[in-house]
Amino acid sequence: MNSEWGTLAGLAAPDEGLILARKLVDEFKSYAQVETVTLSGSRTSGASIDARSDIDLFVYTEEGRFPLEERKAVVERSGGAARANLGLTFWGDGDVWFDAQSGVEVDVVYPSQRSIEEALERVLGQHQPSGGYSTCVWHSVRSARILFDRHGWFERLQAGCNQPYPPELRRAAITALSAIPGHRSTDLALERFHNSRCPTCHLTSWLRSTPIVEPLYP
Repeated sequence: MNSEWGTLAGLAAPDEGLILARKLVDEFKSYAQVETVTLSGSRTSGASIDARSDIDLFVYTEEGRFPLEERKAVVERSGGAARANLGLTFWGDGDVWFDAQSGVEVDVVYPSQRSIEEALERVLGQHQPSGGYSTCVWHSVRSARILFDRHGWFERLQAGCNQPYPPELRRAAITALSAIPGHRSTDLALERFHNSRCPTCHLTSWLRSTPIVEPLYP
């Protein structure tokens, strides 16, 4: 399925940022290797935003390969950049720039489909906690808005993410954190988690004192 802008209409009336996002999607989808483009960040979080809130895009390809020169061309054709930091690699390939016309900040990452599938399998299938970021990918996929989905891959992936927090992952994450010296026991953390109507709030207050913060919600 080729999904375009169906969910975007529910976010807000078009503003400078969403108009720019449309331009970028039109550019990215012209490349045959691009499978999906999604919108994330503040614009999909339910937080209060304004017309110049930044744009966070995920551009998915099968192998996670999108040459830098082609990415530079996308920036230029979509309006150019007043300032740019392209070719970032800390979280995988990524680009950040400020649109020359609107001043809106754009943050784009280029993950492979396989890397996302494997990350979700580790969390939802194998229940493996990982250094404070266990639910990061899960949350990103669940909360994303599909702007372009060439063959419906992301829609199927997102449907598989619509599930409760696995108890096995919860226990594994708390057990990993409880191994840090000076922290309360796993049993106490689990008791508060199970007994609270808002368990995340109680557990978060406990975890704030830890050097590694493990979110226990998607």
